[in-house]
Order: sequence, then structure tokens, then C-alpha cells
Amino acid sequence: EMNNPSAFGGTGASTGQLALEAANYGGNLLKNGSFESWVNGTTADPPPWSTAGTGQTILKDTTNITDGIAGFQLTSALNEIASEQQSITISATQNPTYRGRYFTFSCWVFCSTANRAFLRIDDGVGTTDSLFHTGSGTFELLSVTRQLDASAIRLRPELRISSGAAVAATFDSA
Repeated sequence: EMNNPSAFGGTGASTGQLALEAANYGGNLLKNGSFESWVNGTTADPPPWSTAGTGQTILKDTTNITDGIAGFQLTSALNEIASEQQSITISATQNPTYRGRYFTFSCWVFCSTANRAFLRIDDGVGTTDSLFHTGSGTFELLSVTRQLDASAIRLRPELRISSGAAVAATFDSA
């Protein structure tokens, strides 16, 4: 889920305040964050998500899910970063009020390898990352909050796996 709690008067002063405002006011800006739509096949990007890594594989996961009938499994290639993302343009004419505001991106993540799967928000000026999944072999809710830069050119949430051995992670209910 990608939401903007500060669009409704919040200052982003505390994590508790952000969580409260997100629960009460923030709408999900992500499209297909539940990964239920796979119109291009079960091994292609579920729209409007897109691949940003090299050598990664994508799979519709119907076994490890938190809600609905499918999740998104991303597998990294050896010594490659795997990333799946969607992007909202920010400019003088498109979403200019997003600049300087706080956004939170959260997603349930399933992984059996510690310190590899995580979330990122990229605004074209800088990035902020969530904590890594612990590798528990269960779903963990990961979350990251970023105040977009005053010169931000995009709001891009990313599902990521860091470089190293090949690892699979399933993401659901973003």
C-alpha cells in the first residue's frame, strides 16, 4: 500500500501519527497492489508493475498469499539486484503537491533468506529503504516512509532483492 497521510493535514512528525492518519485518511495510490491481475501471463509483469532488474524471474504465486488468490514472486539472479516497481510522475503540472510530503509504502513479504528482500521509495532525488525481511520463511509486513524531496520527479515504490545468491521472495497486499 502506498499512501499519503500528510495530504490531509498531517505533518509526519511521528510514526504513530503517520500510522493513525494513514489508517483514517490515506488512500492506496498503487494500482494492482494485491497482484490479482495477471493479464500478460503468469511469468510477466502484472500491470502496471514493471521490471527494473537484470536476469530476474517473475511468477504468479498462488501458494504463498496473504489475501486474494495470488501474490507476486520475484527471484533474483546470481549477483544481481531484482526490482519490480511502478511510478507516479511528479512535475509542475502532474502531482506537484506530492513534493515535500510524507508517503508510506508497505507490503507483506515472504522470504526464507535473511537480509535480502526489502521495500524502497525513490523520488528521483533520493531513496529510502525499509528494514530487510528476517528470512523467517513466513510473511512479515515491511514498511518504509519517505518525505519526498522538494525537487522530486517521481514517486516510485519498489519491491527489491539485494545482490548475492539467487533468492526468491513473494510480495502481497502492497
